[in-house]
Amino acid sequence: MIKIVKAISKEGSHFYKINGIETPSVTTILKPLSPYFNKPTTNDNNTFKNIYANIGTHIHYNILKQFDKIEPPEEELPDFPWIFEKVNNSMKQWNDFVKNHEIEVHAVEQFVYSGGIYPFAGRLDMICDIDGKRCILDIKTGNEYEYYDYQLAAYWGIAKSDKLITDGILLYIYAHPKKNPDNIYREVWYDIDNLNKNNYYFMCYAKDWYDSKNGPKVI
Repeated sequence: MIKIVKAISKEGSHFYKINGIETPSVTTILKPLSPYFNKPTTNDNNTFKNIYANIGTHIHYNILKQFDKIEPPEEELPDFPWIFEKVNNSMKQWNDFVKNHEIEVHAVEQFVYSGGIYPFAGRLDMICDIDGKRCILDIKTGNEYEYYDYQLAAYWGIAKSDKLITDGILLYIYAHPKKNPDNIYREVWYDIDNLNKNNYYFMCYAKDWYDSKNGPKVI
């Protein structure tokens, strides 16, 4: 029986304490693939990084709360016009995506946990039917990175065990006036073959993470 005691954040990484075991999140396992991993930062860089992360959190909340009751963000957004413009533009992209597809949502912010040889956990954004296909949908509000493929596949690798999920989607709603001047979303679809391949790669990174930590830590 899985019992989630609490989510833990330390040194910029996320963990879940499950049945007395400190279990890394999917994002923690993939953290070495981030372009910002071990990159020196200044106080100003950290401030902007936190602001952008908070913007992404609010955009996710504004979308997911339409389908289920979820906890609002702990931090309010700074009262800057450019921030609210970014949120509004991102929501416009989401609304355009919804208009262009038939969507039936089954779950939002679903906790997923793998208790295999290399345990890990996380929260996926959405399980839904899109144009008749059962999908995992992961919403991204910033730049595109290759390791997002592995993150999506890791969630799929767990969730597919009890649901007939045939596809995965990374939905980029990136409201950047220079990088996305037309304010249009981008959707990237993954079929079962791609998801299986990327899930294999994720498990290799999970093994590397545990090897570097000398195995799961019981607390």
